Amino acid sequence: MTDYSRKLLFQQNLAGIIDNQIASAKQGAGYELPCIVKEISADGLFVTVDFAVAQGQFPLPTIKIPIAESEYVRLPIQVGTVGVTKKIDVNIQNISGQADGVAGYTNYGNLDAVLCFVPITNSKLFPTTPDKNALWLYGPSGVKIQDLQIDESGNQVSHASINLTTSSIVMEFGSLASIAMTEASIVISYGTDAIITLNSDGVQITGTTNIGGITWDTHVHPDPQGGNTGAPVNP
Repeated sequence: MTDYSRKLLFQQNLAGIIDNQIASAKQGAGYELPCIVKEISADGLFVTVDFAVAQGQFPLPTIKIPIAESEYVRLPIQVGTVGVTKKIDVNIQNISGQADGVAGYTNYGNLDAVLCFVPITNSKLFPTTPDKNALWLYGPSGVKIQDLQIDESGNQVSHASINLTTSSIVMEFGSLASIAMTEASIVISYGTDAIITLNSDGVQITGTTNIGGITWDTHVHPDPQGGNTGAPVNP
């Protein structure tokens, strides 16, 4: 019987075909690789990253992808922040707000349309003396905590907030009251007026002061000789 196996292209290159199919499957699985942030978008929601791997014959491109984070926690990602890319099975540009509509079940391979950025810990970037039993929150310009409410027009507004910076701690309660602490003073305000100021000069109180139900500005003391001593006066 004549052996035709060597004359059949498929049989002769079966091993090569299998290798190509494996390589194609790996390509479709997506690149989940270490990367370093090169640029941050103006809204802080997207990053441009370079892959932190040895570049072979076909260098990996610089890509712009969304950060994997909740809308309720915004991470202060910086240039140089390290992380990894996470591959999703379909295009995530719709769900991340980069495009309208919904994703179709289509394999996009290693395109940036299916990748997001996940920050990863790095011992050289964390504090040298951390308290592992405490929740640490810190950022280059400070930390902000606020509530979220929706007004009648559907706009997002904040009613209460705490803003910690390198120079102050400010607690605000809507437009009604606030407490501002700096190295020089502590000021408690109501509206736009400073009611109590504590600094190196002492304590200054503006407005009516009521202590134990008694108005300080008009209070009087009994006079042993009869009557009272009268209201306090400025010296």
